[in-house]
Amino acid sequence: MKSIKLFLCISISLIVFASCQKNIEFNDEISKPMVVVHSFITPDSVVTASVSLSRFFLNDTVSFQSINNADVAVIVNGTLKEKMSLIADGQYQGTYKPAMSDVVKLVVKVPS
Repeated sequence: MKSIKLFLCISISLIVFASCQKNIEFNDEISKPMVVVHSFITPDSVVTASVSLSRFFLNDTVSFQSINNADVAVIVNGTLKEKMSLIADGQYQGTYKPAMSDVVKLVVKVPS
């Protein structure tokens, strides 16, 4: 009786844990890359942002493309505070440190 239970447990385990791999073709339209802005704004540091292009989610071989010719403006409480400058590949930094009650908006313009 024990050997039958053991055999059944092993058989069921093999069936459950056996995996199959199937490639699924994606037949939908691949959209054009869009501008993506990554920024984390805190009162204890200056405003920084990373600007890049998005990429197709199934394409692992293509890395994110940084944008180095964007105009990035910092608008605080509805008024233009400053234009951020490029410090590295796709990385922009300003000189303004926001206060706790400020409403901060980043406006990014890319030539193309």
